[in-house]
Amino acid sequence: MSRLVAGPLLLAAVSGVATPAWAAERGGVALNIPAGRLVDAIVAIGRQGGVNVATTVSGLGAMRTKGVKGRLTIEAAFARLLADTGLVAVRIGPDAFRIERAAPPRPRQPPPAPSRPVPPPLVSPSLLAEPAPDVIVTAGKQRSPLDRYPGAAAVVWFDTPALRNAGARGTAALVDELPVLTSTSLGPGREKLFLRGIADSSFSGSSQATVGQYLGEVQLNYNAPDPDLSLYDMERVEILEGPQGTLYGAGSLGGVARLIPHQPKPGVWEGSVQAALGATWHGGVGSDVAGVLNIPLWQGAAVRLLGYGSRSPGYIDDVQRGLNDVNDTRKFGARGAFRFEPGDHWSVEVGGAFQSIRNNDAQYTEATGRPLSRATPIAEPSESRFYLAHITVRKLWDDGKELVSSVALVHNQQATIYDASKPTGIPATAAYSLNDALLLTSETRLSRLLPDGTGWVVGAHVTASDDQMLYLIGDDDTLAFLRGVRSYVLDSALFGQTTVEIAPRLQLTVGGRLSAIRLRGFQILPTRDELKLDFVTNDRDTVVFAPGAAMTWRANDAFIGYIRYQRGYRVGGYAVVPFGEGGNVGVTAFRPDTLDVIEGGVRFGTQTSKLTGSIGVSTARWRNIQADLTGPDGPFTANVGDGHVNGLELTANWQARAGINLSGSMFLADSDLDRPARDTVMRCRQSLPNVPAVTARIGADYRKVFPSGRTLTLGLGARYVGRSWVGVGPRLRVPQGNYVQTNALAEYRFGRYKVFVDMRNLFDSKGNRFSVGNLLQTGNLGQRTPLEPRSVRIGIAAGF
Repeated sequence: MSRLVAGPLLLAAVSGVATPAWAAERGGVALNIPAGRLVDAIVAIGRQGGVNVATTVSGLGAMRTKGVKGRLTIEAAFARLLADTGLVAVRIGPDAFRIERAAPPRPRQPPPAPSRPVPPPLVSPSLLAEPAPDVIVTAGKQRSPLDRYPGAAAVVWFDTPALRNAGARGTAALVDELPVLTSTSLGPGREKLFLRGIADSSFSGSSQATVGQYLGEVQLNYNAPDPDLSLYDMERVEILEGPQGTLYGAGSLGGVARLIPHQPKPGVWEGSVQAALGATWHGGVGSDVAGVLNIPLWQGAAVRLLGYGSRSPGYIDDVQRGLNDVNDTRKFGARGAFRFEPGDHWSVEVGGAFQSIRNNDAQYTEATGRPLSRATPIAEPSESRFYLAHITVRKLWDDGKELVSSVALVHNQQATIYDASKPTGIPATAAYSLNDALLLTSETRLSRLLPDGTGWVVGAHVTASDDQMLYLIGDDDTLAFLRGVRSYVLDSALFGQTTVEIAPRLQLTVGGRLSAIRLRGFQILPTRDELKLDFVTNDRDTVVFAPGAAMTWRANDAFIGYIRYQRGYRVGGYAVVPFGEGGNVGVTAFRPDTLDVIEGGVRFGTQTSKLTGSIGVSTARWRNIQADLTGPDGPFTANVGDGHVNGLELTANWQARAGINLSGSMFLADSDLDRPARDTVMRCRQSLPNVPAVTARIGADYRKVFPSGRTLTLGLGARYVGRSWVGVGPRLRVPQGNYVQTNALAEYRFGRYKVFVDMRNLFDSKGNRFSVGNLLQTGNLGQRTPLEPRSVRIGIAAGF
């Protein structure tokens, strides 16, 4: 896949459509690069010429070109394209170039000695957790080069062997790649994500998420679980470890995960289709299909459309109902964006997305029965629907300033059925949990980034959230509404951050966010005719300041060190305990929580280094931890006390030789709820939930380019997840984890086509991912969510 990494922009061409680079060496390739922005023309050369292109030069989006047409070598094409721009293209490998500023004339010197040829960069290392300096972290809202970002961050490319064919798997594919990222295993569309060991609980309830998830400029979640968007037509994901209170505000305690999709491309017709079939040992058969189409409209305008659908096979049997493979999942969705560039470096993008997930039954088994089975009188399905609409306006200036203004509306609906036979004593009784979350966000910011990495950003942000959670019980004929709670949050904030150079190679970053938060809660009481907002339970107005400071020391181009302090926070809220006795149920309030983190680390290696990597350490103090819990009376939310999380992160990537890439990463965590709240019962000191002491991953990729231009890619990987606990307190002190999962892949590309094979859990290992199934029976030591058995998926894709 061709890739451009450009100073203020970071784009990627669609895979499967590029002409192999070897053709350029034997007479050139046919190029048709229209006039327009220089950055788009460079992307087009990378795509049409089959080469990787990297640059740290800023301002490419503001430069124009007359275009290039004809059969040319790549060098000749770049020479014409960059004429009179002050830029040159330097070959850094057989299929890789770097765009840089032309050096001024120098005195005559003796000719240099011949240099060793640089090995070609791989199509994609399996993990670019701390990649080369050319990578730009746009999630920092200043488009800062990663080698200058003062904190732990990761950029994962979707053109890596492990991810480019894994769009149907959604967020689970990212969790497998990043040890610092973990999740629960309740089922697609129901998961909670955790970064850096900042994990509050195993359940989704009234508390705000700890990880802020974004699609471009759009915030995807607030009081809702991970929407688990399918990852088709994505360019990369940027991970900023938290807290990120200064730039992102509430709900970013653990950090931010920002998905970057491919943008509509004016003047270019392109697209791709992909289809695959899969089978699971001890289970059923699944399939997935997706299609992407980029349609140019008029000058400077285009629309990009994506549609997809998948069925993940089940592998759990229900012996009481006599059914096999009950836990299959069906997902379908669409995404679209319209982009218009009217001129003078303005752009407008309007887009939307929809996704539906249906889990036909729960994912857990019972240890008392045969393997991969359980016995329940009723099905426990869940369903989620996700809607998104947004508009983003952007303006670039030649001096590095950028204005971004966006408005987005997100609607997330969740419905889950639980078997309530045991807690109610009534056979075959169902309990229903319904969550409806509406999120409106708006942000306007102005930033400037200078070539030396200094700069600033200022902005204003408004979030309006309307979240409603309801509980019902019974069957279709006797369905009864119990209770519910509704919360309104209005969060208005001003934020700013600046980076200055205080000494040679030493930069200081300081910033802060001032938020005014208004919280309103309502209890929804049972009525005969309708759900009624009966009375206001409480009102809260809060002003929060989240400061941040960091220092970055750049020893040389291949080594950077940093130290950082940051505060994060979550707003308080309201929860309801629905299944209590004697009518003693209703709405309860929980307080805001705060997280303070000090971290330090180093990154080493450059774009051409064989060995790159990072080391980071962090210590976090978490006060008034909010946690979604469950007890005999049902799920509820409370503050469980104060705790700490200490972490050590290690990543490494080694290009051992041409075509072979080895990678590894590890996250070590030490967590403790050291000051439990008064009403939190603990028999011993406990770790925070869902925080394994060790999470690690290793991988190896091999890529062979044949003389015909066809390519073969092979990959192997293994992931270890250490032991963790479901929650705090004697009822939730249930172990989980401590397993190894392996995978393998193969891909063969020929022209515009490719075939691929993915295998997961090669050795059909057994393991317990998550000791939760039915939230009304949590603490049952027999409940466990098993590793998916060995599975094989075979697919084909074509691009044009």
